[in-house]
Amino acid sequence: MPEFTQATGLVHGGVRVVIAEQDGIPVGFLPFQNEQRGQSVAVGGSLNDFQGLISDADSDCDFTELLGHAGIDRLSCSKLLDWQDQMGPFVLRRNPSPLIDLSAGLEGWESGLKDQGSEQLKQLARKERKLGRECGDVRFEFHTTSDSVLQTLVRWKRDQYSRTGEFDVFSANWPAHLLCYLLSLPSDAPLQPILSALYAGKALVAAHYGLRNASVCHWWFPGYDLEYGKYSPGKILLRHLLKESAIQGVTRFDFGAGDESYKYSFANDSVDTCRTVFDRNPARRWLGSRWYRARMALKTTSLGPIFRDMRGRLRGLAANLCGGQSALADSERLKGKIPSAQGSRFKETNARLIDQTTSDRQQTLFAEAKVQ
Repeated sequence: MPEFTQATGLVHGGVRVVIAEQDGIPVGFLPFQNEQRGQSVAVGGSLNDFQGLISDADSDCDFTELLGHAGIDRLSCSKLLDWQDQMGPFVLRRNPSPLIDLSAGLEGWESGLKDQGSEQLKQLARKERKLGRECGDVRFEFHTTSDSVLQTLVRWKRDQYSRTGEFDVFSANWPAHLLCYLLSLPSDAPLQPILSALYAGKALVAAHYGLRNASVCHWWFPGYDLEYGKYSPGKILLRHLLKESAIQGVTRFDFGAGDESYKYSFANDSVDTCRTVFDRNPARRWLGSRWYRARMALKTTSLGPIFRDMRGRLRGLAANLCGGQSALADSERLKGKIPSAQGSRFKETNARLIDQTTSDRQQTLFAEAKVQ
């Protein structure tokens, strides 16, 4: 949705959109953002679960040609929707992105799970009853704007990233600012955030920050209190979220690509995404692909956990060092237009840059998110 690109452009100084035109009419859009060291990635980076060229199915827009006219030498996409199969030579890995098709309603999805012999819904119901007996009445809140819930969720996610060696997306400033900004959108905006909470008694045991429009809900930032882990509070929250989403007319629930087993146990469909690195330098592209495959092979060995921990810590350190720059400094650094071919049907436009001043709420969340 264009609203996601617009929102990201408000909190990240490097967001750009390349526009392809035919006879003066826009026929394709490629949103991306410039990062440190001159690299370009899909807009939103790893926060964006569906990346790539936006155009009609019958459009003759060529992804690589568009990159060339925009003067982009290197573009990394971790979850590219290559639905026209234009990026084949640059694909490093293909991954399914699981989803739940709710077009037959919640009952249709539940029946599908039962037909496959799954008993996870029964198990979740038992765990929820046990949670209520032992910890207090279970209460689900579909959407809240509570600062406390948001700050707790961010803290849980940062703890999870540290514990698992994953890259901490909140080590940079802009993701926390993005979550705050989205929560400030009017209730009739096309893109809506959903901050859900699950309580046992007075205790917050799980939370989730997602996105939705009229018919699609996207699973984005889930988290839970490890002290209640034996009750599977995250899955209980997910079950309640699915039920309420179906009531509100959602027909598709996207999980986004990932290795988490629960996504596949709940999903009844998927779409393909791929990790790609478009690079005009053949030698660098060859070395990059070999390095990526070596990393993937290393992950399957006994050294995999050590490697993930080191990589996560190094990436987090780099983000912390680079993130110290102000948004104004980022804006100044990225003010220059990306060169485009003279007389070409392609042009480039800048997304609006964030002002140096952020709201009190954004400042509060960012201060909380930075607490290790």
